Amino acid sequence: MRNLNVAKAVLVSFVIMAGSVSGAFAALTAEQILEESQKAMGVPAHYRIVSQGMEISVYQKPLPDGSIAMLTDMSTPIKRTTTVYGEKSYDLYLDKKTAVDTSGLLAEVKGQPGIAQLLSAAKGVKVAVKLTRTFTYNGKECYEVEQAMPIPAALLVNLPEAMAKSIPSKNRFVIDTETFLIHEHETFSADGSSIAKLQYLDFEPMLDLTDDIFQVPGGLKFWHQNQYLSTPRLPGL
Repeated sequence: MRNLNVAKAVLVSFVIMAGSVSGAFAALTAEQILEESQKAMGVPAHYRIVSQGMEISVYQKPLPDGSIAMLTDMSTPIKRTTTVYGEKSYDLYLDKKTAVDTSGLLAEVKGQPGIAQLLSAAKGVKVAVKLTRTFTYNGKECYEVEQAMPIPAALLVNLPEAMAKSIPSKNRFVIDTETFLIHEHETFSADGSSIAKLQYLDFEPMLDLTDDIFQVPGGLKFWHQNQYLSTPRLPGL
């Protein structure tokens, strides 16, 4: 399977160490900080994500059904635009006038052996949230919040090793104490290794953002996801 788009990983996962304790630290619980952060981040907006040498431009807009429409642009390792709107998702290679329908990828992943049991068990997992410290991050006073999501070891045993190591077991958030915007989000596997570290930059609310930006433009040649997965390199890419 091709490398996952970091922004998608962000949509699926979007779901603090000694330090000084300020008045704001004492006034809010970790749960309240995460709740305020979800409000601050959950608006129509544009921002950038930097992770593992990649930089991604993101437009997002909450939809009435509770889902989030998202448009991402990345230029490395290949120039690609990804759009997610409701149950539809596409990878767009606009310079090649090519679109890949990836709408069924998530359903296929859920159908893999062991995944259904894992998702079912995850619904009953008690999430533990901890505020570990306040500290200065790139010149800004921030909270560091850890969110543990323990996954039963017996379920991980049934998964391929590479997949088991990609299942998040803990989130770490760096959250601005004034704006409650997330500056950094890191996910960890059950063995404590880092799965991904994302930096959020230049968050700009765009309350007048329209749905048109998330629609697939005309004039593109469409490929189905199965062709996308089975073809080493699409013609012309």
